[in-house]
Amino acid sequence: MKIGFFISSIGDTDLALATIKSIEQKGEHEVLLISLTKTAQQRVENFHSTSLVGKNSLFEILGSDFAEGHCTKKQLEHILNFVHRQNINHAYVGVPSANNEIPFQIAGSLDEIPILMAYEFMFKPENHCLWKYLPELKSKSNIQWALPLPDAVEDFDVDKFHVIGHMSIDNAYALKPTGSKSAEEIKHSLQVTSGQSLAFVSSTTQPVQIDATFLQALLTELPKHPNIQVRLGIHPGIQDLDAYLIEILSIYKTHSDVSNQFKIILPDNLLGRFKKPELSINHLQFHDVFLRVNINGSEAATAADRVAQAVPGALLNQSVLEGKPAYSHTGKPYLPQQYFSANIATFFSGERQPPRRKEALGLDEKTSPERCADIIIRQ
Repeated sequence: MKIGFFISSIGDTDLALATIKSIEQKGEHEVLLISLTKTAQQRVENFHSTSLVGKNSLFEILGSDFAEGHCTKKQLEHILNFVHRQNINHAYVGVPSANNEIPFQIAGSLDEIPILMAYEFMFKPENHCLWKYLPELKSKSNIQWALPLPDAVEDFDVDKFHVIGHMSIDNAYALKPTGSKSAEEIKHSLQVTSGQSLAFVSSTTQPVQIDATFLQALLTELPKHPNIQVRLGIHPGIQDLDAYLIEILSIYKTHSDVSNQFKIILPDNLLGRFKKPELSINHLQFHDVFLRVNINGSEAATAADRVAQAVPGALLNQSVLEGKPAYSHTGKPYLPQQYFSANIATFFSGERQPPRRKEALGLDEKTSPERCADIIIRQ
């Protein structure tokens, strides 16, 4: 069996890589990674596996730059010819976090091989282009769907689906290795002092206005909770960091009363991605709002007392299951709604609860990559 993994975003790529590792334990199979975006290409750069026979990018297949969210008929033909030349006889196609139609175009055109569509969202993204392609895709007999939780099933109305869980769920229930930084060290780096509560807010790869609306509401409420320190982590999958940061800074500028409570984490690996001169390291506006520390989102969320996000993303869902106060500003979550704070005020004042039981989610002890591997091998 030769399996082609078509990957686009951080979430579906991470699930694909973990699935490949699980496939290694199940017999002799060949795996080919096909990155449809620069984000995926960067994510797989250092990945190694005994079953991996190649890494290809859309850039290499088309002989030109990455297509911008949509393939022409000719470009699609190039991709299908590549699949045939490589003798790929099974496919994993990840649903991208951004509005990128290419994975759906590919899945809709591959008629002769089994396909597993990996839907990695933990909420319903209402305006995603997925819903435009769903009627066509669910009519195809060779496509099965990997969905995170039972509440996602009603959004699809498909016959061939598997509830696989989610890597954020796996992480919440995994034994936590002792990291190189303690929670106290992380809080100290983030300028959170003893007696203060750290609220970590993760940005998203959704359209910037979704994060902007959430941040506006968050900063409006924050002065009423002087004991709370909010730290915003920038999602590494954001495509246009300049546009994102300019929008966020414009909101921050209207909330001067939170300058002592709100900071943006700015690690070294993001600095080189800014293009506008006013966002360069030597010319950063609002420099007082940035914390130049190499703390990633996972570390900040682990050390935080509470976690919020505009939509229910991975770090938020993991924190929900750990029992931390958690808040999602919009989006229909697939985790039980009662696990989330009802509003920002109760999020800031909430107390930690006991960890949520995995059995309540209707999942067994297998991880989501293990379930994906089982489905692909059985197809």
